[in-house]
Amino acid sequence: MNGLIPQATSSLERLAIQSRLARGAVALYYKGLVAAEAALARVQPEDNVLCIGGGPLPLTAILLHKRTGASVTVIDNDNQSVALGKGLLESLGYGAQIRFLPGDGRAFPLDEFTVIHVAAQVQPMDAVVQNVKAHSARGTRILVRLPKQQLAALYGRFEPLALSGFVDQVRHRWRNTGRTLLLVGSGESLP
Repeated sequence: MNGLIPQATSSLERLAIQSRLARGAVALYYKGLVAAEAALARVQPEDNVLCIGGGPLPLTAILLHKRTGASVTVIDNDNQSVALGKGLLESLGYGAQIRFLPGDGRAFPLDEFTVIHVAAQVQPMDAVVQNVKAHSARGTRILVRLPKQQLAALYGRFEPLALSGFVDQVRHRWRNTGRTLLLVGSGESLP
């Protein structure tokens, strides 16, 4: 995990797992963000959502499921985050509705998902977004959460060209997140 903010976020989430009060405070940060993203992608109960980069506290996945009723799968390439996140989902009663698997967004099978969400902390962002755009099913709605411009360097490096071709976006005001882009999958298959 590169970048100061992804490291700090992971540490904060690990602490928040231990405290219901802290989880609630962190959830307040994400609630409006996820609501705007769900509306942008028009997520419905029949959708199958993949969240890439769930971290140890998969609040985006939980809030997406609670808001839309969609089936959600979360992946993360950090095994400790997967174990912690899976344990939290089980303890909160979401184990049957939200799967948490080890996986890397550069190579994870994408064909079963109708909506794919890429977290701002995902690294390498450009490679993950390029893979998702190229190998998700045609018409898949892809949400890419991006930091505010002035904070981008603290998240790690990515190439803006990977984000070309977005069809819509939602801007976020007071958060570290500047905007979420909506892209559409091209429908190519993996080699």
